[in-house]
Amino acid sequence: MKPQERYRIGELVRRDFCPPLGIVADDDEVIDAVLQQNFVPIVDDRGCFCGIVTRRSVIAALANAEAALIGKAI
Repeated sequence: MKPQERYRIGELVRRDFCPPLGIVADDDEVIDAVLQQNFVPIVDDRGCFCGIVTRRSVIAALANAEAALIGKAI
């Protein structure tokens, strides 16, 4: 048996590594989460994976919102 074969996936996965947000998370929750980690998994009410929000996508959305406020398009 190879050394790495003695581990089970469940023993390696860290549940606290990248905590998910619910699909109904508000903007402040998302911003707080992406300040702590590069991406945030999004889960539905059953805890099933729906997608990922990246720090880059949040920055782009905020930049576009600001540009819209001042009348410029990015």
